[in-house]
Amino acid sequence: MKLDIHKDCDLRLPRMALCELARLIGRAEKQPARTAVNLIVTNNRRLRILNRDYRSLDRPTDVLSFSYPPQKSSDLIGEVYVSAQRIRAQARQIGHSASAEALRLTCHGLLHVLGYDHKTPDQAQKMQRREKRYLRALKRNSPRSPNTIV
Repeated sequence: MKLDIHKDCDLRLPRMALCELARLIGRAEKQPARTAVNLIVTNNRRLRILNRDYRSLDRPTDVLSFSYPPQKSSDLIGEVYVSAQRIRAQARQIGHSASAEALRLTCHGLLHVLGYDHKTPDQAQKMQRREKRYLRALKRNSPRSPNTIV
């Protein structure tokens, strides 16, 4: 699975690690290599508008995902929107780097695009196990540290 990264903020991202994470998840979830997801790193205001318009929740959130039905004219299967402000704040709160938080939120968003959810305790547990598995695999398999900024 290919990850196309777009940002309208000054947050530095671990681009190589993010792309490797998408490839790793795509392979494990049996997605065609040509499958693509857009990652949009933006601000709280944009996430609040999207959250209000699509989920009827008038508040910012850290990550929102949108899945698209398969189309013959496009390999794009979804988009993941992440808030740069929330990445920074949650990284400080959790006690790890902004790069690690960007990876965590992107992993979460990619799993949503692929159909995972956390509405029930069982779903949440399954999704959390997958997130941990993929982030550990990235750390183990990556020739560079997942925190490397490119």
